Formats: sequence, C-alpha cells, structure tokens
Amino acid sequence: MSVSWMLLKKSGRQSVVRLGLTAAAVALGIMLVCYFVAGTNGLLGRSNRVVIGSIAADASNNTDSQKPVKGVDPLKVMAWQPGNTSKWRDQSISVYSMYGTDKSPQFAKMKTPRPGEYYLSRALAELVADYPEDNILARFGKNTKYLGLIPDEYVETSDTLMMVRGIDSQEVAQADTLAKSRQQPSAFADIYKTDKEGKKTVSFDPFSVMILGVGATILLFPVVIFVSVATQLGAAQREKRYAALRLIGATKKQVARVLMLESFLASTVGVLIGLTIFWLWQAPLLNFKMNGEGMWPSDLKLSITQYTLIIVLTLGLTMFVNWRRMRRAQISPLGVSRSVEKVKKLRVWRVFVPAIGIAIFAWMSSKLGMDWLNDNKESALPLILMTSALLLIMFGLILAGSWLTNKIALLLARWSNNASALIAGKRTAVHSQTVFRSVSG
Repeated sequence: MSVSWMLLKKSGRQSVVRLGLTAAAVALGIMLVCYFVAGTNGLLGRSNRVVIGSIAADASNNTDSQKPVKGVDPLKVMAWQPGNTSKWRDQSISVYSMYGTDKSPQFAKMKTPRPGEYYLSRALAELVADYPEDNILARFGKNTKYLGLIPDEYVETSDTLMMVRGIDSQEVAQADTLAKSRQQPSAFADIYKTDKEGKKTVSFDPFSVMILGVGATILLFPVVIFVSVATQLGAAQREKRYAALRLIGATKKQVARVLMLESFLASTVGVLIGLTIFWLWQAPLLNFKMNGEGMWPSDLKLSITQYTLIIVLTLGLTMFVNWRRMRRAQISPLGVSRSVEKVKKLRVWRVFVPAIGIAIFAWMSSKLGMDWLNDNKESALPLILMTSALLLIMFGLILAGSWLTNKIALLLARWSNNASALIAGKRTAVHSQTVFRSVSG
C-alpha cells in the first residue's frame, strides 16, 4: 500500500485534476441520490401519518380489520362536514368528529375526546390564535374544552389544518337522520380496532412505484454516465503507467491495489463532499410543497441503512468502472502500447431499441392510439406503455449512439475533401464508443 500511495503522490497535476473531477462527479451523484431518497421518505412519512383517516376508511369499506368485536362498542368517526364549513380562506380543514363509550377502542397516542372537547393540529392552533376575529372553531359546533395539540404522528404534514372533536349521541343521530333523508349511507365509520392493536403502515401502490422509478431513472441516469466518464479520464496514460509497473515486475495484485486506492480516495472525497452539501443545504426539501403542504423534517431524514447502501453502491460503481477500464494493464504489460486496437464491430440491432420507443409514441399520437387511450383512460395500461417507451428511448440512445456515431463518421470521411477530415473521420469511426461515451450523459 505504501508503493500505491507513493505513486499517487508522484502522479502530478494531471492526476490531481482528474481525481478532482471524479470526486466532483461522485459528490453530485451522492447529493442527488440523497435528495431523492429523502423526498421518497417524506412522501412515505406523509402517508403513514394519516392514521385516523386510513383507519376510518377501512371501517367505511368494511375491511376484515374492522369487523365487529364481541364486547367492544364501535368508536364512531365522521370525517365529513355539511356545507363549506371546512374551508377557511381557500384552505381545507380536516375535521374528525368522534363518539365513543367506555367500551370503545382508543387511539394509541390520543384519548377520545368527550362531547365539547377537542384537539387541534399545530398549524390550526396557530391560525386560531392569530385570527381570533374569524372565530374559526365556531363553525364546527359547541367546542368548549381544548385538550391540546394532536400528536404529530396523526397529522399528515406540518401545514395540515386538522381538528378532532368529541360529540354526543344526539349529534350522531342528527347526522344519521340527515344521511337517511338523502338516501345516503351513514357518515360515521364504526371503528373496532385502532393503531393500539398494531400500527398500520402505508406503502406505495404499483402506480406510484412506477412513477418514482421513472423519476429516479431520469434523474440518476445522466449522473451515472457522468460518474462513469469522469472515472475513465486519462485512461490511456494511466494504462501505460500501470503496464510499465507490470513490465518491471509488479504483480497483478499490486497493480490492482494501486487502482483501488486511486478510485477509493477520489470516491471517498466525493462522498464526503456530497453528504456535506446535502446536510448543509436542506432548504429545497424543507420548502418543497405538495398539494400546498410541506413535509415533516423528521420524515426527510435518511436512515443508517440508506446511507450505507448509497455509499457502498457509489464506491462500488466507481471502483468497478475504474478496474474495468484498466484491466488491459493487468493482462499484458505491453498490451496497451499497440497502436491499433481490436474494436468490436457494432451491430445495427442497437438502433431498433430507441426506434421501438419512438414508434410507440408515434402510434399513441395517431387517431388509433388516441382512441385506445380514451377507451383505457381508467386503466394503468397507458401509463405503463408510455413509461416503457420512455425507458426504451433513454436506454436505446445509449446503445444506438455509438453505432450512429460510427456511421456518421464513416459518411463524413467518405465525402471529405482533405486529409485532416479523412483521418478524423476514420479515427472517430474506430473509437465511436469512446467518443459517444464522453457526451452520452
């Protein structure tokens, strides 16, 4: 390892610049991945905090988790308010009216309010205090005793306006009578089990998973290409240097150690820079609004497992790309000194991949495709098809780009009128994969 470190220090300014670019690429990748994972955590956190609403929805839909339990009185919950009373200055207020007996289930972190008692979310409590002249609570019946803030675990976001109020049997009967007069089912959900019997976690449905997957691909695909290209900068000179080590007696393991140390140091510096920027610059996440509401800062935090996976995968990617590009220096000491390389001939099948994606979009833009979209607008098939077409085009451009570069270079060389253009065209055609890789991101 001491030899590896000595060679790294003696590499000169060129290696320092190259390693700096690699570190910058890794830092950018780490930062974007952390932002994406934090945003996903925030969305999951929002979903998992809608405890009262999700349990009430299960009860309304008569799911197996809310079947009647012998000896237990149902906790009646209504999430509907007559008229437009749940609107304040174009902001929605979620109001849950609850009625229960001593035999009714309780939520784990909140006692069921008795008639006249109520809880408020943090944001709604601030509004009530800041705008006393609006008398916001008067529209929701007789609420006489304030019990405090709703636990954050039951509030979707820090901006959510939410109220949980207790009602009596008379108000339950009035609401049921109103629903019956309108030939509607009861507005109350009968809850027999709450989060006390086990926390309900909410996961993304396949539709949302696909959207997140496409978003992650669009975001990270150029970054991966960028990191790959930055890792391979100065490859020819480095190959000769490592081949020279083999020529004077260095073993494959010793050369591999030099490669790994070089990649590891640059990647580690990039990881540290990326994580530092992510930790210091949280404003974009904290200020991000979805449906007019932000996310809880605690939900945006990454777990130790997530940090570990991100760091290990990033270091693994850069070290693998570096080793793969330098593997010729390990195979033969004189292999890299050949002036002519054996280049793999590119096949035309590469063009078919993006062509299929473009054809799908062209068909969907036609009258036949539009009719099919209208017939299946309630289905997930159109989105699946568009997502597949988008991914085909993205990955297809990477595959077909080298082939197109080769053919265009040969065409220009054929029609060139001077030696410089001819040589440039022929060289570009021979190294079309390397040339296209430098701009493929």
